Amino acid sequence: MRNPKTLLNRVGRLANSVASHRLFLSATPIHLRNRDLHSVLAMVDPDTFEFESTLEELIETNAPVIAARDLLLRPNSSVAEIESLLDSAQGTTSCAAAKLSLRSAGS
Repeated sequence: MRNPKTLLNRVGRLANSVASHRLFLSATPIHLRNRDLHSVLAMVDPDTFEFESTLEELIETNAPVIAARDLLLRPNSSVAEIESLLDSAQGTTSCAAAKLSLRSAGS
């Protein structure tokens, strides 16, 4: 399914176009190339993932949040460093909530 040049992918896209509901299950690890992941996501949500650049933009936008999560998982991480990463992800409600929780835990 993840390779857009295969017949299986084509069948999946055709089934997707007429289905009113979708359930996507995969035993494939998520450590795929972004192009492969995009192919799978485009099948599940073709409107959102019409272009591969959409996935790239989402990955780039979420990079500071992922970096902050990675720091949170490390012992002895700096609260200021984590806050800085969350600030760079600016504007999302989840970042604001995470920052508030971080401050509460640090006091």
